[in-house]
Amino acid sequence: RGKTHYRGAVYFDSFVMLSRCVGELSAALDDLILLTAVKSRLRTYCLDSSFTDRVKRAIRAVLEEYGTSLEELGLIFHSALQNRIVYPCIIKTPGCHDLDAALRIHEGLEAFRSWRKGRAPWQVRWHAMVHFDEDWPQFSSALVALVDGANSRKSESMALSLTKIRQRSEPYRETLRQSCERRALARAEGTQHRQVMFERLEATVVERRALLQQQRERKAMRCEERSQRRLARAERRFEMESRRMLAREDRF
Repeated sequence: RGKTHYRGAVYFDSFVMLSRCVGELSAALDDLILLTAVKSRLRTYCLDSSFTDRVKRAIRAVLEEYGTSLEELGLIFHSALQNRIVYPCIIKTPGCHDLDAALRIHEGLEAFRSWRKGRAPWQVRWHAMVHFDEDWPQFSSALVALVDGANSRKSESMALSLTKIRQRSEPYRETLRQSCERRALARAEGTQHRQVMFERLEATVVERRALLQQQRERKAMRCEERSQRRLARAERRFEMESRRMLAREDRF
């Protein structure tokens, strides 16, 4: 029966710190407490310095506080990236004990890292998927070059791992392509439906305006007719009064 081993791990901005494998759970928990202290230090530091400087300061301070060293702890460092186009595959760089080399790789991947939280809009995923054949070679070649600069023996395995990740993510990209096409079609249909509804609304408004204009014209005509009738009645009354006055004068 195989022996059980334990290891502590913490993540901070896709930078991973792993403790050595030990056979006792208590020792792994002690290492995890130390790594958690490093992460807590990183959270308290201001962003006025680079990520590399903050990590080194935090590790140096915690090691001095606990009275130990990197060699005694046997810490391993690497980066773990999750690209939404190759999801659910997580791209991990080879682990190394050299903190400076691991941080150089992490900083070199800054251009390919997204700080967007939550699920990206389907338009963004569609754009990334359309340009995948252009962006993926740039990303993979840059990552292989960074790994080769840190450890040339692991660059070939990193290139092979990236090839496998691309192949495994092909079904996901096909599903994403179909989903985005459905969303684009639904959006086009929605736009067309809104355009039709707008045209109907505009026709209704024009018809309503024409009806109101006709009502105003009929109302104006009725007012004019009433005015003319009142004027005609006034003229008739005036004519009748004039005749009466003439008749009185004739009698006298």
